[in-house]
Amino acid sequence: MWQAVVASAVPTGLLVLYVGVVIVSTERYITTETLNGHVRGVIENVDGVDVARYLGIPYAQPPVGDLRFRKPVPARSWRPFTLDTLTFANPCSQANGSFPPVPWLVRRDQVREDCLYLNVWSPLGRFKQLGVLFWIHGGAYRAGTASDTLYDSKTLAAMGDIVVVTINFRLGSFGFLYTGPGSSSGNYALWDQHLCLLWVRHNIAQFGGDPGRVTIYGESSGAIGIGALLVAPCNAGLIHRVIMGSGSDYWLIPPQNVVGHAYADRVARYVGCLDASKLSSKTHPQQVVECLRSVPVDKIIDAEESQFSVELVNFSPSHGDDYLPLPEIEAISRGLFIPLESVLAGVMADEGGMFVYFRGPPFAGIPSGPKLTKQQAAEFAAKHYLHFLPTATQSIVTGHYLRRVPGATDWTGNLQALKDMLGDLVIVCPTRFYAETFAKTNKPTYFYVFDYRHGRSMWPPWMGATHFEDLQFVFGMPFRFPHLYSDADRLQSKASMQVIASYVNTGYVRFPLLTPCDLPYRSASGVNVSRKDFFAKHLHDYLGPGSPGYE
Repeated sequence: MWQAVVASAVPTGLLVLYVGVVIVSTERYITTETLNGHVRGVIENVDGVDVARYLGIPYAQPPVGDLRFRKPVPARSWRPFTLDTLTFANPCSQANGSFPPVPWLVRRDQVREDCLYLNVWSPLGRFKQLGVLFWIHGGAYRAGTASDTLYDSKTLAAMGDIVVVTINFRLGSFGFLYTGPGSSSGNYALWDQHLCLLWVRHNIAQFGGDPGRVTIYGESSGAIGIGALLVAPCNAGLIHRVIMGSGSDYWLIPPQNVVGHAYADRVARYVGCLDASKLSSKTHPQQVVECLRSVPVDKIIDAEESQFSVELVNFSPSHGDDYLPLPEIEAISRGLFIPLESVLAGVMADEGGMFVYFRGPPFAGIPSGPKLTKQQAAEFAAKHYLHFLPTATQSIVTGHYLRRVPGATDWTGNLQALKDMLGDLVIVCPTRFYAETFAKTNKPTYFYVFDYRHGRSMWPPWMGATHFEDLQFVFGMPFRFPHLYSDADRLQSKASMQVIASYVNTGYVRFPLLTPCDLPYRSASGVNVSRKDFFAKHLHDYLGPGSPGYE
């Protein structure tokens, strides 16, 4: 269930009427005008509510050839023609071979570099503009797509009475290649998201949405990316409220300013763009980038598959350009947020279960969980998640969690301690840190813990209500696939959609308000405050200026 989060109402305006409806065979079509021309979508009936669905609306020119590793260029007009937007666009090019089997992976033969499209769902027959939910998918900045069946938003739009926009954006090196200012400054995925927000500002009223009530919602790396959006000056006025699920900028991943040249060199060397005349992306950045622009897309995907087979996260945002002038955490700590009404942030009750699985896929086949001694649990964490820390700090971290387990062979206790450790490190504490920092701006801030587990989950019981599991309820899957879910699941899904829709439409949710003077966890399922404070004390040196505990 949702426990604890958000607030604020906005006046509504008049709904701009749709251009027309055409009935052909069993399909009902609808045509709407955008700045670039008319688009034709389909009308779906969801439990008595007609919802207009538009899939694959181009918001940018294909980022191929000379447009690779550049800011997105707005899509060209297709006037006087009407563009059919009836099917999802291809997922963006991505290398996800280091992930074990997870629901958000896409097949290699499905991906394309021409992928910058968005989707819109809008309830029909409304006489006022509706709040807009702008969805940013997760996937470690290297995987995922808005074209996933999970994110089909017809049920959320119908039951929540909101307009939903989901977007594709560039991933991996295509979205973040960094060789320095003047050659490839990175952040292309963030610029893609910015261009989508501009598209919403200019077009969403035609779809029944209110451009003055845009709530961006991201999960995992989608939430982490939101942290960058909120301190990017160019996004001022485009975003009004925020939902950050399971992630924030306070994660322990080095910025591309530190590792970007090394990462670019690994790709460039693999595809033959480094030689005696181009020794590295640091010494010859322009030449290396020009070479990479000419390389077939499949070769770059192969390079990422080969060169980043271990890291869960590799390419990510950088700073020092006109998108992010300052490091994200420094900007956040200084309160340099764009104007916002409020923030709703939260986590899953068992975030760490997924991160144990990521590095121990065979464990998923053990219903009761792996039998790990204290030493094995400590070694697992140190090898896969704490390796960037000095050995002494690794021991402090693992000892802090495992010392509470009474016996070395308390399998259940050791596994729970490992899950808590990894969940806190990667997701929970970073998300909480962000919520507390934003609360200091005296804007409404809310924090929740989602602790409901699907009775027929694909994951074994020991993983609990883990990372990513909430989204099936938020996007109404128990109603779209009723044979796979119980009545209890549908009740949870309805409640989840009501929470999201209430926040999107009114800025209000009946959760306790988080304030700078009142920051303990609100849920018994939440992480112990002492664990959060522990991370603030021992890991601030690796987060940098502005992080909790940094002096």
